[in-house]
Amino acid sequence: MRKLSICLLLLLAACVGAEADPQAGRNPPTVPAPPWQESADTVSLENVQNIEYLGRLDAPGTPSTVFAYAFSPDSTRLAGLNNEQLLAWDLVSGDLIFATARGEAVQIFYSADKTEIYTLDTKGTVNIYDAESGVFQNSFNGQNNYNGVTAFHEDGWLALGSLSGEVKVWDTLERQALGTFRAQQLQVTALAFSPDGNWLASGGDDTTVSVWNWRERQSAASFDNTDYTPRRMAFSPDGAQLAVGTEDRIRLWSVADGTLAHTLETGRGGVSEVLLYSPNGQYLINGGAIPRLTLWNAQTGELLTQLPGVGGDRTSASFSPDSNILVTSVLGGPVSLWDMTEITATTLNRHDLAVGSNRILDVHWTGDSRLLVLFDALGPIYIWGIGPAEEAGG
Repeated sequence: MRKLSICLLLLLAACVGAEADPQAGRNPPTVPAPPWQESADTVSLENVQNIEYLGRLDAPGTPSTVFAYAFSPDSTRLAGLNNEQLLAWDLVSGDLIFATARGEAVQIFYSADKTEIYTLDTKGTVNIYDAESGVFQNSFNGQNNYNGVTAFHEDGWLALGSLSGEVKVWDTLERQALGTFRAQQLQVTALAFSPDGNWLASGGDDTTVSVWNWRERQSAASFDNTDYTPRRMAFSPDGAQLAVGTEDRIRLWSVADGTLAHTLETGRGGVSEVLLYSPNGQYLINGGAIPRLTLWNAQTGELLTQLPGVGGDRTSASFSPDSNILVTSVLGGPVSLWDMTEITATTLNRHDLAVGSNRILDVHWTGDSRLLVLFDALGPIYIWGIGPAEEAGG
């Protein structure tokens, strides 16, 4: 098995020298699958040097990119959509649970009780499948004039935007519409639930942003985004701050009093791929059509650093649940781990994983911190974690 040997005191100059050649291995072979191993522990800074390749998930038939995915609430299942199929895997055993026709689905979600999987198509139709068998249950029309803007909360709330500015919120498990209200004067361009699910933020082509008590259909706060259309939004983990990303900047708003805390200049396309708070709320990271992922102090608005070699289209990032490790990927480049406890403007503690592929489209930590999941553009999904301890003398 390939294991990570990580140095936690790499200087920035050394990091730059270690960057992968984006032109190398344009069409690498699929990384061979080792015998499946169950993760033996959560991944942390204390044991990350033992992280290794535990197994590979594959779809039956012709391989194709898994372009949308969802994890079960307990992090033991993964469901995904590729070109032809809706798929589900067991992350404990590595087994394929089922594969069935995708239809026209473009988004996918797990129910809060793990019994159902929901898919959403471009017309706003929600299809419900049994999570164990993949058998289709039923469907409902989620939104008239649906325009592809969606937010989903782990409790099962599904919010759908529209061309007319209307937002509709569903209880997916009960198949019940809980609220319909006019959120924007023009089409909705961004939606985000607060972590506790009590608030729903909406932004639109009218350049305004509102935070809604969606159950009561009442606006709790409204922000004037000064002629900039919201493209991506995220609440801080405590729900106190709302990050609103536009074409070339991020505005950080205080939810309680509606005041603008900070404006962060990102460059054009700066949130096209990533706008993400660390789980502890300390950091905000953004990236996409800019040369480098950018890390900010979410409380002060201070620019902390930019990550070398991690930028451009098809950039992804994910924080470990304890916020101590950041994993990043960029198509054509490496998958990298960053020590967030030591990161400064001049010192970056980084190690590039020996993944064996430079076509990773997306990276994700599971919520229980046991697995690091890497999505290859060619279709395979690589699972990394802490393998079983080797026996003495073995």
